[in-house]
Amino acid sequence: MNQPNMRGRWRSPLRGTWLTSVFGVALLASVPIVTVTGLLSYVAYAPQLGQAFPSDVGWLSLPVFDWPARPSWLYRATQGVHVVLGLAIVPLVLAKLWSVLPRLFIWPPASSIAQALERISLLMLVGGILFELATGILNIQYDYIFGFSFYTAHYYGAWVFIAGFLVHSAFKLPRALRTLRTRNEPPDSTGLVATNPAPATMSRRGALTLVGGGSVMMVALSVGQVIGGPARKTAVLLPRGRDTGEGPNAFHVNRTAAAARLE
Repeated sequence: MNQPNMRGRWRSPLRGTWLTSVFGVALLASVPIVTVTGLLSYVAYAPQLGQAFPSDVGWLSLPVFDWPARPSWLYRATQGVHVVLGLAIVPLVLAKLWSVLPRLFIWPPASSIAQALERISLLMLVGGILFELATGILNIQYDYIFGFSFYTAHYYGAWVFIAGFLVHSAFKLPRALRTLRTRNEPPDSTGLVATNPAPATMSRRGALTLVGGGSVMMVALSVGQVIGGPARKTAVLLPRGRDTGEGPNAFHVNRTAAAARLE
């Protein structure tokens, strides 16, 4: 199918380089934090002592250091940010993918070496972040339906995503910053602006509010796990700490004996 006919299928009047750039810059500010705090978790398990998983990562080894014993809440803080912010970017990622859907179906996929590199980085970027979010969410729910080592797959998947993220950012960041300076979006070579837009059902401001509200809701329903105390009861998206034992210490039960397959 030729490109003009395919473009005619995407009729949302909201799509355009400005909205895509807003989502992109928001992810650019948040995704590195999620990535760094995730890698810090690997370092905290002391890979130099063979305690981290995966234990042998070859040239993907990170600079290691002894994790500080004080403050005692440091690891909870870094991994709380990793999990909570990771959940918060889910609406952003989905909105960003929606905003660039027309670009994912362009034909031919690449007409130059530079465009081919961009498309490869896009595959690594999109595939990597979807894989990381899916496995990460399943992990915090103790649902290992994927049948492979979460730790190994999540670590290597992170590096695939990092490579795609760096290359894609190098291609797109300058244009995104220029685009944010204007809201006028005539149809152009990006293929994002609809050639035959359908009637609008919401404004750009409404779309941004919807996505931002979704991210705020994700934070509100998970941050209680990190804060602790009475706030734990609000962490409905995270199973850890919502159930307590019957003893005097109110020990938080992560997994029952039956779920852990203990006799």
